[in-house]
Amino acid sequence: MPVNQVYFKEQLVEEFAQLKRINSRFSLRAFAAKVGISHGPLSLILRGKRYVSERMVIAISKKLNWSNDVMASILISHLQAPDKNVRPSLDATILRDDEYSLISEWYHYAILSLMLVDGFKSNPTWIAKRLGITENQSKIAIERLIRLKIIRKSSNGTLQIEKRKLRANGDVPSEALKKSHNQGFELASRSLKLHSLDQREFGFLVIPTNATQVKKAKVLIRKMQEDLCELLMDTKKATEVYRFSYQLFPISIPSEEV
Repeated sequence: MPVNQVYFKEQLVEEFAQLKRINSRFSLRAFAAKVGISHGPLSLILRGKRYVSERMVIAISKKLNWSNDVMASILISHLQAPDKNVRPSLDATILRDDEYSLISEWYHYAILSLMLVDGFKSNPTWIAKRLGITENQSKIAIERLIRLKIIRKSSNGTLQIEKRKLRANGDVPSEALKKSHNQGFELASRSLKLHSLDQREFGFLVIPTNATQVKKAKVLIRKMQEDLCELLMDTKKATEVYRFSYQLFPISIPSEEV
């Protein structure tokens, strides 16, 4: 089976971070011994510099006692993979939960996208007006992004992006991520009132299915998200910042509970 390289790396990074939180002296060499591979290859995997085989994924997963759900997200069946010869991008920076909680307010990510818009100004007042937030929110957000080394301020005061692709681990329970999703609903409600039909696209599907298919659907959604991002960013002149949201959840009550 093809391997979801990005998700596997995310899981390893999170696993190592958890062990470090338990024991601050826990080293990369100790982690390598725990998963049963040498220090060098593990370092490359954690930095996204080494492609991992299915056999290695299974071996490491068993060492770390990962659940079947995690394994299902890492190992993708041939039917789920659009192109088994294409390796996923490994250049996204995976945020720890404590890092994500600091920038979980929606406008942090909006500022990063706004920095790529034609005519961007490194001015908190201008940024606040473009995003419909307060100037104080704008200033605090910029300071946090600088502190986390996601953006930097040059000697002439111009803001520049250091880490363009950021990801939160969506398969790990997180109060900050829940908060972000709730804000997404609020932004969507605002858009319904502010934007015309030619500026937005809202829709939904109601589908009879089996819950076991959701794991496969999540893989397809993540791939679609990457493809959509490439399509929308394939422009020489960005003018606005858009947010794409999607939801997939059960609305029926399990039959055994009825």
